Amino acid sequence: MRAKQYEAGVKYRPAGTDALISFALFDLDQSNILRRNDDGTVFSLPGASVRGVELEGRLPLLDDRLNLNFAYAYWDARIEGGALDGNRPLLTPRHVASIWADYSFAADNALDGLKIGAGARLEGKRFADDANTTPIGSAVIFDAMASYPIGETTEIAVNVTNLFDRDYVATMNFDNTATFYGDAREIKATLRHRW
Repeated sequence: MRAKQYEAGVKYRPAGTDALISFALFDLDQSNILRRNDDGTVFSLPGASVRGVELEGRLPLLDDRLNLNFAYAYWDARIEGGALDGNRPLLTPRHVASIWADYSFAADNALDGLKIGAGARLEGKRFADDANTTPIGSAVIFDAMASYPIGETTEIAVNVTNLFDRDYVATMNFDNTATFYGDAREIKATLRHRW
């Protein structure tokens, strides 16, 4: 595969804050993209292009106790040339987004030291094949966390991915005979100590 990409962007940091917002435009052209047929043989697509925008931001609020992070991408992707001209390449969503917020309780609060956070991830609708005959629906997945210091050098944290244990299709195999689901709810407890 060969690829050529052009990208331009700007970053903005408001004066007197740790906030940062970035915006980018890109144009990606690929050629000789290898694919696998249902019988396992390999072929190549003539080419594909992806044009899009990406927006990211980090906003500290409430004296830096509340932090908001967000990202959004729009991808206009299409196969170029051949029998599939104009179709969307397999497993390429049009929209991808995420948002995350965490809050640290102030020192004058009974919950001093506790940090909690939650967020959501969007994986947009996509297709399991280049022919665009097998759609995979979009999914919004929620995550959460909490951490608390135990002394000056030790912290305990709990992270939960797929908080509501949502069943969603992550991908399908190349001939669409098997469906693979995204990870179920996962809870991880971590004890960190700094020497």
